[in-house]
Amino acid sequence: MNRAGHHLHPLVSRHRRLLDRRDSCEQDQVPFSYGFVIRHMASNQFHVFVRSKSEQEDRELLCDLSEQDLRLKVVNSYKDGKDIYVGGRITRLADIAHITILRSEMSAKEMLNKMAADHQAEIERIKRDEGKNVIGSYRGSKSNELIGCELCANVTEQWLGEAPGGGSDWTKIKKLFHNPWVVRIGGGGLLYAIGVLTAKHWGGG
Repeated sequence: MNRAGHHLHPLVSRHRRLLDRRDSCEQDQVPFSYGFVIRHMASNQFHVFVRSKSEQEDRELLCDLSEQDLRLKVVNSYKDGKDIYVGGRITRLADIAHITILRSEMSAKEMLNKMAADHQAEIERIKRDEGKNVIGSYRGSKSNELIGCELCANVTEQWLGEAPGGGSDWTKIKKLFHNPWVVRIGGGGLLYAIGVLTAKHWGGG
């Protein structure tokens, strides 16, 4: 959140934190690379899970998305009140009971492999130290285990902070061109309104 009380776009907020780190490095005379900032910002991956009204658990919708793909494939459809089409399967917005968006710096497969390896190591420790056999399913076998995983951050509220159908920022801009009131206030007012929505689009997720 900035000084005016507006929420910052996730990448903008992360960028500012990294630049604060740069300033700290300069004060301590520690080398700092802008390439690190770019690589760090670009490393974010997003994973989307949904649970329909007829399902008992969350299922994977899409994993390993870039921010642009997240916006185009999920967020815009959600905000425009449209069904989500992924890989030949239609997920009807009216049927969704719960949706979760996670952010991570590792791919879904990498995180699941790490969870499986950590769990196996714990099982081996229990067998060795306590002489017990562990019976049950192994972790890291299902992608929805990422929900609540410490390797991910839940950013659902940042991206879908309102009820579906409220309209994406680009949809709102498009509607301005068909608004008689906007036509009457002239081109300057139109450009101003577009500028405000564009700034909101990049500044608030």
